[in-house]
Amino acid sequence: MRILPYTLSEDIAVSRPNADEIITSIGHFTTPDDFDALCAQHPSYELSHGERDLQQTALDQAIFLDNIPLVRHIVKKGGTDLLRLRSFYGRSLVLQSALAHSEQEKCFAMVKELVDLGADVNLTIKFTEGDVMLTPLFKAANMAVWQEGRKDQEKNLEIIKFLLRRGANICYDHPDFVRQVDAKARAIIDKAATSIAHETLAARRAKGCF
Repeated sequence: MRILPYTLSEDIAVSRPNADEIITSIGHFTTPDDFDALCAQHPSYELSHGERDLQQTALDQAIFLDNIPLVRHIVKKGGTDLLRLRSFYGRSLVLQSALAHSEQEKCFAMVKELVDLGADVNLTIKFTEGDVMLTPLFKAANMAVWQEGRKDQEKNLEIIKFLLRRGANICYDHPDFVRQVDAKARAIIDKAATSIAHETLAARRAKGCF
């Protein structure tokens, strides 16, 4: 049996009409109490329910609007299984969605929050045999390629280093990823991994380990 260097998500958010009003009512300043009051108005609503168009869940919306207190509340209320749900027609996961944030400072804060809450840094989606979406690490590397020459690229490198430190698998030689990661993205990941190695070496020297 082949051991996969990533985790596959099989859980898809279920579209429900009762989710539309709740999810569209969520804003950047929506508090946990505000959200609980919204949920109380719709007793049949569950946190795994998505709105009708894109299957976007309340958690997706809180991430999109950079509402970290609400993200924490929703995960505490609904459990870490919410971090594995596929939305956007089954093509998106919460960690990959957070990585697409246009402001890298906010992106890093949200990614760190989601991982601290229990998001799997190697979680991805498989549609058909041989067709695998990007893991969070490769998504971050591709974003860094897109940001080449911009001031945000350095912050994106910090995100990649964070994912590597938290257990993200590189797995270039795995056949599922050969087509997904170009030379520029690989170079950025290698740069981050080398930087971590140098930082670790410097820290050991500072402690007098050798």
